[in-house]
Parts: sequence; structure tokens; C-alpha cells
Amino acid sequence: PLGALYAAVGVALGAVFLWTVVRLHYEQTEAAAFRAFHASNAYLGLLLFAVVFDALVI
Repeated sequence: PLGALYAAVGVALGAVFLWTVVRLHYEQTEAAAFRAFHASNAYLGLLLFAVVFDALVI
């Protein structure tokens, strides 16, 4: 089972990703779309890293 590190990283990164998507909803510009896209990629990559780190190290 995954622990507190995964939960903390998931909540923090989820909040950042949600913020970029809400901004995209209100701005609807190409720049906002790219911010949301990059936030999505960062969210998935860092969350995967947190899962692996939490499972192997902690």
C-alpha cells in the first residue's frame, strides 16, 4: 500500500493541476492551454516518481 508521501504529493500536485485547468477555463488562450498541458505532464511524471519512491524507499 502507498503511504503518506504519495498522498501528500498527489494532493499538492492535483491542486496545482486543478488551478491551471480552472485558469484555462476562464482564459481560453493558447498560452493557458499549454500551461495546462505542461501541468498535466508534470503531474503524471511526478506522481509516478512519488509512487515508485514511496513503494521502494519508504
